[in-house]
Amino acid sequence: MKTEEKKTLGDYCKIMSGIGLGKVVSSNNSDSDSIILLKQQDMHQNGILDESVFNKLQAIEVDDELRRIILEHHYLQENDIIITSRGSLYNAVMIQDIGNRNIIINNNCMLIRPSISKPHFIIGFITSRWFIDQFIQKDYPANLKITTKYLKNLPIPLIDESAREEYASLYKQHLIQKHALESLTSASQDMLDAQLFYILKDKSREKS
Repeated sequence: MKTEEKKTLGDYCKIMSGIGLGKVVSSNNSDSDSIILLKQQDMHQNGILDESVFNKLQAIEVDDELRRIILEHHYLQENDIIITSRGSLYNAVMIQDIGNRNIIINNNCMLIRPSISKPHFIIGFITSRWFIDQFIQKDYPANLKITTKYLKNLPIPLIDESAREEYASLYKQHLIQKHALESLTSASQDMLDAQLFYILKDKSREKS
């Protein structure tokens, strides 16, 4: 029997909205059962979110009503993909090295949960310049109002396992190169700033 071809994101991913939380209060609770809210501002760069980001996130106060609302599937899992679905700024990230952390998102974000291994091609697709130009900016020119239906119908066909593994390797290499370039750019800026203030200080001495 021929297997049905999976042509859209909803064919091999579960799509869910975040939780409607209302106003939340930060907590100093650092226990293993504390609940952490991943906010839109924590997703300021497209790509991978890992423990370097998670370690900086703060827990929130949780009462009995909120604990009733939060279900098991609301907690983020390894390889989940999160996108901003409301507001004016589109971002998408993939969750890595989440460990046992209890992290949730609110309903300003959407959760894409792949049922496949090595889903890096999805984050690559939805953060590509082509996708942002042809879909996000065309369909949401002013403000984002992305729905589960919209995401389910995205024409992102499932590629085979070997192709997914190959792309995942390329994507990880890209991130290494990107971080190295960012570090080099930062060091270059620091050197430029230091030189400027040295010149200014030197000129100030000449005047005195």
